Amino acid sequence: MLSWHTAPIPAADNLTAMPAAAPRLHPRVLARLERLERSDLHYAEIRRGLVVLARELGVPPPSYEHVRRLAKQRRLARVSEGEVLRVVLGVALGTRHGNELLHAVRTSESRRETA
Repeated sequence: MLSWHTAPIPAADNLTAMPAAAPRLHPRVLARLERLERSDLHYAEIRRGLVVLARELGVPPPSYEHVRRLAKQRRLARVSEGEVLRVVLGVALGTRHGNELLHAVRTSESRRETA
């Protein structure tokens, strides 16, 4: 016959409070992430650089997932801005139609939302 065992429920005085939210990145760590991201390093290499700085500052280092997500968002934004600027220049010079600018802006916004 099968029996189900359950773990005892801890007493209320043994419970610890959960943090309200995940810790934010230190402004210097975030600034370093932006600089390293522009150099097109791999996400792991960016994180290694951030771990060194976080230890120097005495703050928790960001996770690999956090670094990957932030770097990816910034890279997509940079690429999208470049594409939009090229279309803006074409519209200003009369070599492209204004509707192409609307399409470029919408495409840029949808990429940011899905990142």
